[in-house]
Amino acid sequence: MHDNGGLQYLVEWNVEAVETEADEEFTGPNTWEAARKLRFMGLEMLCVAFDSLDVYNRMAKRPLHMAEVVKHLKSVGIMESVVHQPIRSFSAGQMSKLVLAAALWTKPHMLMLDEPTNFIDVETVEALAKAIKSFQGGVVVVSHNAEFLQETCNEIWQIEDGHLAITGKDGCDKGALVREKLAAQAARDKEQHTRELEMHLASLESKPEDVGRIISKDLVFRSFKRFIGFNLPDHAVQLAVDTFVSVAEERQPSRSDGWLAAIIAAVQMVESIGYEELGDMNHMSAIVLALLRNLIRKQAVGSIDTGEELTLWAKLHSMHYCEKVTLYEECCYCGRGLDKHEIETHEKECRMSPARCGRHLEGSGFEMFHGTSADNAASIERNGFKPSGGGMLGPGVYCSRDLRKARRYGGVVLRLCVHLGRVITIDRQGHPLQRIWQTQVGGSFDAAWVPPNSGVVPSGLEENCVRSPDQIVILGRVKLDGKMF
Repeated sequence: MHDNGGLQYLVEWNVEAVETEADEEFTGPNTWEAARKLRFMGLEMLCVAFDSLDVYNRMAKRPLHMAEVVKHLKSVGIMESVVHQPIRSFSAGQMSKLVLAAALWTKPHMLMLDEPTNFIDVETVEALAKAIKSFQGGVVVVSHNAEFLQETCNEIWQIEDGHLAITGKDGCDKGALVREKLAAQAARDKEQHTRELEMHLASLESKPEDVGRIISKDLVFRSFKRFIGFNLPDHAVQLAVDTFVSVAEERQPSRSDGWLAAIIAAVQMVESIGYEELGDMNHMSAIVLALLRNLIRKQAVGSIDTGEELTLWAKLHSMHYCEKVTLYEECCYCGRGLDKHEIETHEKECRMSPARCGRHLEGSGFEMFHGTSADNAASIERNGFKPSGGGMLGPGVYCSRDLRKARRYGGVVLRLCVHLGRVITIDRQGHPLQRIWQTQVGGSFDAAWVPPNSGVVPSGLEENCVRSPDQIVILGRVKLDGKMF
């Protein structure tokens, strides 16, 4: 069923197996549910299977008897004399015709043909072109046969060297129009997201007394059970909840990153009693983010934002490291045991601390710079960074806190905010981890740092290789010599 433009499914619930949310009314064994909700519950493939079955059921049914099959095969050039022969005896051209016949059996409204002119004779190619032009539905053709494409297609999309060119039948460039439509759609999507976010923030701000406190411990337990209880006994989940509540009551976080830190501390506490898989942030990052957003959306905790902006894998790594200081009373980068009063001083001296990589910005990011050409800068601003594959420190994004270093690589310098956790120092040529620091063998590092005058960089200037583009936020361009490039 379609409701206000959205697809809904009639769901028959197994009442005994369903654990309903406290703030949701359960109306009976059969309910209409939105596709989005079912996907969130992990039932996306069931929806896909139902959709496919529904499509086939609604297609024009054809009687599956010999006369109808022979008639259909004859329409694509397969004579009745070969219908009863094994397919393995068919020629390449007959097999191509058979594939076309199979694709057309259900009378589709959309055809997607990959190299349809291969192995068929000239007469059949001409007949196929005539059939495509008379077909009332949509057709997408992939072919090396330029003449065939020119005859049958209204638009031709050609991809070469990573660029897409769209030309009309008369040779006009349609790519600009497509890009304008995509940009307009992106602007509408952003505006819609902003409106939804403002509405949500308004609902949160209507209860300022709830900000910084746990509103429902029952909902907290159920959310923890749902997201991290998949392989944990109840007592381990309860330990995580108790730790989360204790940390939250002590810190009273008002923003989502503070609540996220409390979740990470809670997960680490359970990890410390033997559930080591919870410490793998490559696996757990998506789970703790989903848990955080569920807590805020269900208003189990009070926050002034939604947590939607927290998507950086590297930021979670950084928070994961730093929370260990509180839990284990040791440096979150090198593991050295510390008194709490020594943490700030040691962070500036620790060889694995990101403090050496750039000026600390508000939040958990560090200021760095990346120099490049004007064309590359525009591409990066549109599409984000792509890791370099052949650099001296292995794959990654190369940047530096030293503006002089960035200026050597082009006329445009981008100012970056880089989110970092643990950093490895590569202070000599031939360092054993120089090209493998970001692998399982090399260890869990977010960046590699080359000190100035260490002999690794010929210019003597320092360099950084950041592991993932997801760690980087572009802040803008740097004004060079009084001009903005």
